[in-house]
Amino acid sequence: MKRRYLFVSCFVLAVIAIFCFSGCSFLNRMNNQNNNNYNNKNNKKYFVTFNVENIPAMTFTEPTVIKESDVPVPTEEKRAFVGWYLDENLSEKVVFPYNLNKEVTFFAKWEDMLCLSVVRDGNAQESRYYPKSSIIKEKDIKEPEYADKIFQGWYLEPEYITKVTFPYEITEDVTFYAKMGDKNRLTLKDKNNILDVNYYASGTSVEEKDIIIPPAEDGYYFESWYSDVACKTKVEFPYEITKDTTFYAKWKEVKVSSIIKFETNTFYSVQALHVYTGDKIGEKNVPQLSSATKDFVGWYLDSGFTQKVVFPFVVNDGALTFYAKWEDKVALNLIFDGSDKNTIRYKKNSVIESSDLEIPTKENKIFAGWYADEELTEAVSFPFTISEETSFYAKWEDETVDNTVKVSFETNATEQINTLTFVKGSVLNEGNIKKINSENKVLVGWYLESDFINKVTFPLTISEDLTLYAKWEDKIILNLQKTDSDITTLYFIKDESVSSSDFEIPSLENMIFSGWYLDSECKNAVKFPYTVTTNTTFYAKWTEKEVILKIVFNTNVSEVLSPMSLKKGTVVNESNIKTITVENKTFLGWYSNADFSTKVVFPFIIEKDVILYAKWQDYIHLAYETNCDTALEEDIFTNITSIDLSDIKVLENSLEREFLGWYSDSSLQNPVTYPYTLNKDTTFYAKWKINDVCTIKY
Repeated sequence: MKRRYLFVSCFVLAVIAIFCFSGCSFLNRMNNQNNNNYNNKNNKKYFVTFNVENIPAMTFTEPTVIKESDVPVPTEEKRAFVGWYLDENLSEKVVFPYNLNKEVTFFAKWEDMLCLSVVRDGNAQESRYYPKSSIIKEKDIKEPEYADKIFQGWYLEPEYITKVTFPYEITEDVTFYAKMGDKNRLTLKDKNNILDVNYYASGTSVEEKDIIIPPAEDGYYFESWYSDVACKTKVEFPYEITKDTTFYAKWKEVKVSSIIKFETNTFYSVQALHVYTGDKIGEKNVPQLSSATKDFVGWYLDSGFTQKVVFPFVVNDGALTFYAKWEDKVALNLIFDGSDKNTIRYKKNSVIESSDLEIPTKENKIFAGWYADEELTEAVSFPFTISEETSFYAKWEDETVDNTVKVSFETNATEQINTLTFVKGSVLNEGNIKKINSENKVLVGWYLESDFINKVTFPLTISEDLTLYAKWEDKIILNLQKTDSDITTLYFIKDESVSSSDFEIPSLENMIFSGWYLDSECKNAVKFPYTVTTNTTFYAKWTEKEVILKIVFNTNVSEVLSPMSLKKGTVVNESNIKTITVENKTFLGWYSNADFSTKVVFPFIIEKDVILYAKWQDYIHLAYETNCDTALEEDIFTNITSIDLSDIKVLENSLEREFLGWYSDSSLQNPVTYPYTLNKDTTFYAKWKINDVCTIKY
């Protein structure tokens, strides 16, 4: 019995041992299999390859969402990249953001670029290539320049039938033909005296601001321009020039005088300017200020610098003050070699071209450009906008006989210029040459020969060793005699033409400046434009001042405008009235009555005291109800306007939703149709389509 019990016990123990061993092996195999599956999963990679050379594949270790900005944009000469596609037949475009969950190839679709040819003198001088539907602006194409012709525009045919309208959309290969016209002469006369002569292409529209301001006559002021010598038919601006034309100046008796004071905001002061009401003051007629460390921004009508003086400025008040505004100049340090440098100061945010900078020299070296760092790793990109103190570092290369040319300078003056060394084919700009001066002489220009036959035209391509010769002419002295003891001396090149607007208007207490004369008795008035041929003196003529009428302004807002004191018969332009601005309001114009039934038509002649009433309209607000987590700021329009989709904000699509557009009602029944007339405060409501999104968790 004991043996049987022992046998059974041993058998049971053996079965248990076999079961445990098998179970452990099974668990180990299962565990190894899970580990292998885990490792295989983590080692899996997702590729995006491209069918374009030199673009490497994109590799990811897990499924990801690819944005359009993540994918490189290929380029080819004369072909424009259209987009990425998922098949070789280019039938299925890649939609971004793209969910990458397998290996994929992106195929590039291309479109041939279109050719724009430019013909300036009968022959195609350049060709440019653009993607289809590119927009060409007028400033993108350089206008031709000829001494005896005037450019009249670009045309689509050599017969000049269809004028190019800019901006121009390129939809096919196209040629632009430059139309050149003969010059038409516009002569400005004061009685029988020629004041100025200008040339325009036929069909040009001339604005009054384009024409010089004639000097005042004794006891009179300039009223306007007329097309007949009897001054019966007034010139209406803009005026279209279709033939040689003469404008005649008309004068009216002066009864009101004015004074302009100048607050320079510096340590020095300038005299007040005594003028007549109605006078038009040019920018050159007021003091020209300068400072070594500050940049003169301009003259303002208020000490807070909110209203800049616009020239030509019409004097329309008994007393004015012009305030000078300044800005600190920023320094550009040109580091030539170690501590050897030159500092130039510029107006903040000035744009500097490489041609503006003098080329430095160094023995047995070639100047290789300007760099932004001492290590000379980052070349300066021109044009360069300077907004703070900056240093440029000169890079030098060893000079060799095979690749260099030299430009030497014969200054014909005491001051000398070092020889410049260039790589063959380099371009020399006039601004790259050191500025030189000679006492009592004016530099006419640089020439290729010592006998001054061929004047250098810049920019100049340097292909061989050259010597440039400086040509000088004696300075001609022009004395401006304000009084017997107050004389200003100016210097000009012989035969240089000067205009009345080239001179600052002199001032004298209790007197009005009445023009420049060639004799001390002020009988022979200077006829402008005046050609300076010999040393000359201009004598200032003075007359006493006098007074008359007012325009009173009812602004209908908190800001007050001072009355204008004018002489009877003064022509009043809207630009003569100070511009006022009010937050959240648009100025609609001046009216002659309080109920705004009669709008003032400018210009008008003042014949009696006048009250003008300002009309305003509140700004129009456009709010956006996005119906999502994204908030958009409202748009503000200053007037009743017609808006297109491009004028307003849009919302971006996401994986979860697609933006369907703006609606004018919160129930999303009425889509906004464009153009949309916005004439009151309005809210647009966003409509969305919710996408089905499958989220995979690992």
